[in-house]
Amino acid sequence: MNELHSAGVTVGVTAIPLFPYISDGEDDLGRLIKTFAENGADYVIVDLLNFREEARGRFMEFIKNNYPDLAPKYEELYTANYCDKGYAKQIRNYANKLIKEYKVGNYDKMFSYRKGV
Repeated sequence: MNELHSAGVTVGVTAIPLFPYISDGEDDLGRLIKTFAENGADYVIVDLLNFREEARGRFMEFIKNNYPDLAPKYEELYTANYCDKGYAKQIRNYANKLIKEYKVGNYDKMFSYRKGV
């Protein structure tokens, strides 16, 4: 990433999906975003897991087999295809704070090819 960034290539990272209670804690997000920043990312986008189509069955099987204590929490968070809005907002707000802090919110670079840059 640093080589690309140093060569003038826009470097963006899409860290999707974050898994509630597994990879979306404050320490996890801090390490993740700091690592991307230290390695040349211009922007970072994060979002939580969603349960569209067959994802619900496959991922819930994974949760039940590997994190059985989290299964009831996932059922509570995912009454629809998307994570509970309040929970998701809390995670996004914290991630956005870190994105600003580590200066990896240069989203305008995402579309620089349209500007002829």
